Amino acid sequence: MAISQIVIFEIDGSEYGIDALAVNGIIRAPKYNIQKVPGLPSIIEGMINLRGQISYIYNLRNKFGLAEMTDTEDSKFIMLNVDEQVVGCIVDQTLRSLQNHMLKP
Repeated sequence: MAISQIVIFEIDGSEYGIDALAVNGIIRAPKYNIQKVPGLPSIIEGMINLRGQISYIYNLRNKFGLAEMTDTEDSKFIMLNVDEQVVGCIVDQTLRSLQNHMLKP
């Protein structure tokens, strides 16, 4: 499958990529206070108010079974367009963007 641009990010020392067309924005995590919501699965850290819209924030460390880590200055939320909503994923840092890259399944 061909992807024209991917965003590379890091979690726990490993690099991952996502199609840049799915990315709504990348914001600095320390600037936002995540509101915890009781009863949500552990993969959902909580929610933030982003420009007047409520967005759920997913904790990929919990999803991948990795150790918890406190946010650092490099921590980011990658905001994604998913089913007509904007949701975020906490990542340790964003590294770079690759253009005209071919990914293999």
